[in-house]
Amino acid sequence: MRKVAQEEGLYQYQVGGEGDDAIASIVRTMIGPHLIYGIDKDMFQLLEDAVHFYRDTTPPSLWTPETFHDSYGLWPWQWRDYQALVGDSGDGVTGVPGIGPVKAKELLVAIPDAVSCVMDKARRGDLKDLIVASG
Repeated sequence: MRKVAQEEGLYQYQVGGEGDDAIASIVRTMIGPHLIYGIDKDMFQLLEDAVHFYRDTTPPSLWTPETFHDSYGLWPWQWRDYQALVGDSGDGVTGVPGIGPVKAKELLVAIPDAVSCVMDKARRGDLKDLIVASG
């Protein structure tokens, strides 16, 4: 992929360690369009009309806001909230006890800013009532 990028005259930026923040900064400050190449699913939250993500997995896949929505039923801007609800061991996020992928998706579809709602209820100890009421 690097060779193709060089041949096409595409800008390449390589960092060590966690590159999520560096990639997000580049995407937000440089005029696009942008094609992000990598494997980290955290890049989903950066998807926009002019920002696509080539995820080098098996099989490789090209992600746009629409393909993300078709696959997850959510929009890219909700990805961070989804991960906060279900957890992500790779990023050290424990998630909310009792909320898995299905419940997280239901909450985010019903209440797009569900994370703030759930976190507020969890702080007050009302999470069980929220889960029962939404199920």
